[in-house]
Amino acid sequence: QMAWFGRCDSILSTSGESIQLQDVVKEYWVARCAAFKERTIMQSWQKSGICPLNPGTFTEADFAPSIASSTQIQLPSSFP
Repeated sequence: QMAWFGRCDSILSTSGESIQLQDVVKEYWVARCAAFKERTIMQSWQKSGICPLNPGTFTEADFAPSIASSTQIQLPSSFP
């Protein structure tokens, strides 16, 4: 958010106008590239309290597709 707000402020102070609709994605990308760095991500994990980061916490089975546990469909009585 800080990078986006900073980019918006920079454009406003440079041009005297807010970002035009057709430029939002381009300007967002500039802000994203400035902010989306390994250091920033690691600091966010630490600040959230989910630290130390342990990528091995989840196994491949945790990411596997879910298994159906019922053969009966559950629909509301109002469903046609």
